[in-house]
Amino acid sequence: MRQQAQSCRAPERFRRAQRPARAHSAHRDALFVDAQDLGGPAGGQHNLNLVVFHLEPVGSRSVKATRRRLDRAAVVEAAELLVDRDGVAQLTMTALASELGIRGPSLYSHVSSLEELVSLVQNRALAELGSGLQRAAMGRSGRDGVRALAVALRIFATSHPGRYDLAMSEPIDRPAMQVASRAAGEAFVAIIESMGVPLSNELAFSCLATLHGVLTLDRAGLYPRAEVDVDVVYEQATELVLHIMEQATPVDLRVD
Repeated sequence: MRQQAQSCRAPERFRRAQRPARAHSAHRDALFVDAQDLGGPAGGQHNLNLVVFHLEPVGSRSVKATRRRLDRAAVVEAAELLVDRDGVAQLTMTALASELGIRGPSLYSHVSSLEELVSLVQNRALAELGSGLQRAAMGRSGRDGVRALAVALRIFATSHPGRYDLAMSEPIDRPAMQVASRAAGEAFVAIIESMGVPLSNELAFSCLATLHGVLTLDRAGLYPRAEVDVDVVYEQATELVLHIMEQATPVDLRVD
């Protein structure tokens, strides 16, 4: 019984580290990006050459609304919605079964354990993030490419808060995570190399940590909205990333 109870709870490292995701207002989630850069939705509100993306508040989405014939894909997608709405710490087999309107044991016909389910959500989040980063980086290089990646990272973190947190957490299945994160890594590598600086793990993680820090503190509610413009903070963090890259020893990109 004790072993069965443990299998229905999120892994300890997530239960300690995660907190429920807060729903964001449409005003808070308005991100200004180049419409041609990231393929903004038709009919958006235009301001010069900019389009406003209004991200749907995750708290308003219902897992049950997406219900279809139950299979492995449907189980994982329902788990993704629950994680984005409530946070990964709230993902249990019991909670997911309740959302889907089924009995808990039925889930084990599709996934072997909660840990496997969380791993699938984590790897799918990384793959989806990677696709967004690659689209943002396509046809860009240098400073423009860095800014495009920063915008794409923020869009994913804001629209999928629970999955973003999970993507930035310790790997559950490291080999599978390495495969899932390949697209994101390739996008970062291409842009960093286009800056003409030597690539290193230290440089890549320094840049990611700078942006991730702003996103995480924003999610935690640290910034007093009446006193701090988070858009400006994130822009300054992006400029700091550019400064970090430009201070690295340059690589000679000339072709003899």
